[in-house]
Amino acid sequence: MMLLYDLGYKVFFWIKRMRKRFPRLLKIAQQYEYYFSLLLNRKFAPWFEKHPVKWGLNAKPGKEQYIVSLTSFPARIEYVHVAIETLMRQKRKADQIILWLAESQFPEKKLPDQLVRLQERGLTIRWCDDLRSHKKYFYAFREFPEDNIILADDDIFYPRDTLKLLTKLHKKHPKEIVCISAQIIAPSLAAPPSVWNGPELGKRYVSDYYTQAFTGAGSLFPAHWYTEEIFNKDKAMSLAQTADDLWLKVMSFVAGVKTTMLYPQRGFPVEILIENNQTLFQENGAHGGNANDRVWEALVKEYRLDKL
Repeated sequence: MMLLYDLGYKVFFWIKRMRKRFPRLLKIAQQYEYYFSLLLNRKFAPWFEKHPVKWGLNAKPGKEQYIVSLTSFPARIEYVHVAIETLMRQKRKADQIILWLAESQFPEKKLPDQLVRLQERGLTIRWCDDLRSHKKYFYAFREFPEDNIILADDDIFYPRDTLKLLTKLHKKHPKEIVCISAQIIAPSLAAPPSVWNGPELGKRYVSDYYTQAFTGAGSLFPAHWYTEEIFNKDKAMSLAQTADDLWLKVMSFVAGVKTTMLYPQRGFPVEILIENNQTLFQENGAHGGNANDRVWEALVKEYRLDKL
């Protein structure tokens, strides 16, 4: 089954690239993506639960520690175990996988059985204050400053080579943020996210200030990459409450840290089908009145990015 999972993803990403080069393939590409998504959601999600891995973490920690950090909330808590299952089945396993949950959102700390059982295979569940999506990085950066933090989302089927690719890229660019997928900030820092472009096929984005990582697709942040400003909760919540990716991008400018993206570029992985799911992309992007544009404008003004 996992060979089918791997092969299906290889074709998925190849088709994503090909449809950009050959628009006539768009319909075929859409059909494959639709049926591959159904396969993952209807067949693989229940298969994971019936065929658990014995242990989902790295059994032989090395000199560098790689910690996967993610968060969730009540509307998705019934599904997050699927995303974590895919993170536990990585070819290069994490040293820790930590799920941060807001205590105020789960006052009785009652969680789905599938999620609770994952603790027996290495998952760590930590309770914290509610910082919205900022929970996925805030506490991990603060508590594990010496380690590499890999950010993930709670609604993604992760390809099994995600952590392997990120750690390999990190070895080449140890002081930079590295990511699987990204947007390119253009034509200037003052431009709103609604006009930013995806990466150009055939172009490498290496050691670049204007690459904005899609953290949910898989992103690695090295130890000590940030300044203390990243822990300014008041500003993060007032300026970018629903836009942690944009906040992290601005913090990279503040810290003078560059970003490198995987090459060849990949599209965004398949999402877990969640009933009545409201993603941050929908909330912040074109379907939500371009809230990201307003957030970016406020961040640019606050941190004077237009002066760079």
